[in-house]
Amino acid sequence: RSRSVDPRCSSVAKKGFKSPSQGSGTTLWCATSPLLNDIGGVYCENCDIAAIQEEGPNARFSGVAEWAVDSEEASKLWKKTEEILKNIT
Repeated sequence: RSRSVDPRCSSVAKKGFKSPSQGSGTTLWCATSPLLNDIGGVYCENCDIAAIQEEGPNARFSGVAEWAVDSEEASKLWKKTEEILKNIT
């Protein structure tokens, strides 16, 4: 069933919309691609590993933010989460 695009969306955002079958392509690629064997913690888009976002007004529509793949920050968050969980139980 086709859905109409919200008229409040920008033209840049509208270009990024996909059909359900197009949208599921990356998920299926991630689940089956031998290119991702032994690789974890990556963001993917359009049947590939997402590139770091470039600066600019359209940056939020593709790629992944640099902070989202910062392993040092991820380690800090993991440790803090463990501390919080230990205090709950």
